Amino acid sequence: MNTIRSDLAIEICKNFSENEQALPGIECTRERRGSLNLETVTISTPEGASLVSKPIGKYVTIDCGRLWMEHRDKIKQKLLDFCDLLRPMITPQSKGSILVAGLGNESITADAIGPIAVKNLIVTRHIRRERPQIFDDLGLCEVCAMTPGVLGQTGIESADMIRSVVEQVKPQLLVVIDALASRELSHLVNTIQIANSGISPGSGIGNRRPALSPRPWEFPLFPSEFPP
Repeated sequence: MNTIRSDLAIEICKNFSENEQALPGIECTRERRGSLNLETVTISTPEGASLVSKPIGKYVTIDCGRLWMEHRDKIKQKLLDFCDLLRPMITPQSKGSILVAGLGNESITADAIGPIAVKNLIVTRHIRRERPQIFDDLGLCEVCAMTPGVLGQTGIESADMIRSVVEQVKPQLLVVIDALASRELSHLVNTIQIANSGISPGSGIGNRRPALSPRPWEFPLFPSEFPP
């Protein structure tokens, strides 16, 4: 079982490759999509999932470069290219609502990206119900959002709070945003990982919390520690 502290699938796979260990059931590819460099890790078998301690699924790592040093036109282009990556995942669900959950502690800079991202969203679910005409004129999809905080602030697991909201709101799509742990300095501040396998908050630093996953019973990190 993997013991490398990192949330990035490419870093974990790279560690095995450097030690000349085979990665059965795992495929790694690289490509350039518009202005973005992508590295994709696809875990397709339980054996591969157990080897790297990550659920079966696809992990796309995006190298955004040093955005803080680039002209705003280049930043805008990268944002558009990033949207092109997300669109195929969201379009089939566009007729229903989307729930965005921003994980993390807003009081800690390194863990605040989830709450900050939610603050910059345009939420529209309430507009659709109260002002249908305005909602139609906006031409946006139905979005709602939440920031569950962290266990030390609320005494409640983030996964439990999100599951409760999902049961009430019944969104067609759940998007979870969280800060990720990296073991390579080159990945700090300029890397985004998109995954369709769910997320286990805190697992990258060994602080394992209940997972948010479409297949919680297959999660290889702690199959018996937390019930689905």
